[in-house]
Amino acid sequence: MGKFLNFQASFFGNFDSIKYDTETIKKFLSSFSSYTPKPIPFTSIDIRTNRLVNDNRLQLVSRDNSFFITFLPERIDLTFAWREGSSEKNEPEELKNIIIQNINLLKDLLIDVSSNRLAASCNLLFDYDKEKINNIILQYSNRYDFFEKKETMLEWQIRYNYRMKLLFNGKEEESNHIIDISIPQIKDLQNSLFFLIDINTNPENIDLRFSLDDLNSYIEEATKKIKGYFNRFKNE
Repeated sequence: MGKFLNFQASFFGNFDSIKYDTETIKKFLSSFSSYTPKPIPFTSIDIRTNRLVNDNRLQLVSRDNSFFITFLPERIDLTFAWREGSSEKNEPEELKNIIIQNINLLKDLLIDVSSNRLAASCNLLFDYDKEKINNIILQYSNRYDFFEKKETMLEWQIRYNYRMKLLFNGKEEESNHIIDISIPQIKDLQNSLFFLIDINTNPENIDLRFSLDDLNSYIEEATKKIKGYFNRFKNE
């Protein structure tokens, strides 16, 4: 059975004004009263002086430490992250709904923000026995017979990206569909496979053309794709 290690929606743009200060914290806690504000140290380079600038960015953390909203200068990330001892999340629809609820709260606070890029990504972990892992590697590797001792394979990874158009909120955008499959580099997880899925709009288009409503719709459509990949991996 597979589980989600994380599930994230990202909204790219210019959010430099959202910092960890008293006024900003008060503003966001009016809608996120059950969240705890935390500072995120952030270092950047001032292109005028070529000096490092240290700053604190705002992060909102849920009571159970499983959901984070992080405000960086060039992106906003809404992230579910599984923690040891917390309940496992095995359905992408459930995680999508949590993210959309929080996006709707942000819409009341960030009325005029716009974005040049949207993304939905997740990390999955599937437990298999060694024979099953070898069979999956055989399926995805054309030259699997190159390896003489398959049972001793400690590292293996394959990554691909294809472009397809995604229709959301009346818009059609060319999007990357990145899938990365690998053996986790953790001894206790050698009988598992790690899957990364990252669906994002074409980064070459830098026009500020998206709203938070668009992010909602994009997450809806991207989750359908993620669910399809999840079911395929589950049935391997």
